[in-house]
Amino acid sequence: MSTLLINRRNILKAGVAGMFAACAPGFVRASTPSPLATAQNFVNSISGPGINIERSRIMTLTYNSTPLYESSSFCTWLTTQGVGFVRNFFGWSPSFDIINLGRAPRATDLRPYFQMIEMLTSAGIPVRFDFTDVIQVSDYTKVGSVVPSWLATCAHAAATCGFSRPNLICFGAFNEPYDDGNSGKLWNPVLIDAYNILRKYLPASTWTLSMQHNYWNDPGHLNEAVLAPDQNCIYDCHYYPLNQPTANGSAAVQSEWAGVAAGMAAWSAANGNVPLLLGEAGLWNANDEPWGGSGLPPARDWAPAVTAMTQGAGAYRPAPWATTDSSDGDAPPINSGSGGSTAVWSGAVTSAFQGASAFVQQQSYYT
Repeated sequence: MSTLLINRRNILKAGVAGMFAACAPGFVRASTPSPLATAQNFVNSISGPGINIERSRIMTLTYNSTPLYESSSFCTWLTTQGVGFVRNFFGWSPSFDIINLGRAPRATDLRPYFQMIEMLTSAGIPVRFDFTDVIQVSDYTKVGSVVPSWLATCAHAAATCGFSRPNLICFGAFNEPYDDGNSGKLWNPVLIDAYNILRKYLPASTWTLSMQHNYWNDPGHLNEAVLAPDQNCIYDCHYYPLNQPTANGSAAVQSEWAGVAAGMAAWSAANGNVPLLLGEAGLWNANDEPWGGSGLPPARDWAPAVTAMTQGAGAYRPAPWATTDSSDGDAPPINSGSGGSTAVWSGAVTSAFQGASAFVQQQSYYT
């Protein structure tokens, strides 16, 4: 998700050396299908709503003077806040280099991200991670594109780095595919190619993958999505509703989320009960700004949003945006990010997340 270069609402209202060895891409047949229950179990391992800690933030931020991606105390703090899972992604694609690489990515660029994945999952926190950012079809298909080889590099590194709890990790190829105004038919062959690259190194017997679809993973475009050749996959949706929460909550917000969830449930049922997640979730204000715009949105507005999302779509584990400092207007901070400073989440937000986790824990995805 981004409000910098591309704005969807304006459009549609093992050793280290071995771990990061580059490898060539390869298109192969899909792996032998594994039980659908494996993907279902990944979803059910998520105890409550998640948070998005995205792009380069883990590279630059600290928690109690420790780099965020090295801080085990940060994991402990997340669990006390009721966070059910963390989503992150590598903030680069050929047309969307938000982390300012200025070059093709290298395997070593993954090191802090993988370090954070291991830290989180070792603490029992599931992680969803995508290997590229917002991306167009042409970024993948143009002559000389480095995206296929980058996906192979990522998958090989993930398979060989020795993650201790792979059952709590779900990798995907792309953050948000988009070609606005065009059919998903443009994207679907690319999505299967990318799936095949990942499956070459991340077999279905061990690894759950995430499948994306055209139009920013909007649930309204699920009818264009392509199904993966194996069943150990979840399907990712991102949604930002029109209605706004208030200090007293919002029936309209909850109703809107419930409608989205109903549509997702219908699509899942029509496609063999494949699992879905709301990998991104949030709110915009009337000025087309997320979470109330620049500055710190008041907790009295954010807390009821968590409650409304969970009560409306809790089975899909909505993951609101969160940032780890107070300088980014994209989302409410989860901590000020500087050494020793106090958390900026209020008691209201903490209580909302904890309550949402309790709500989700009461319902298996498949009840």
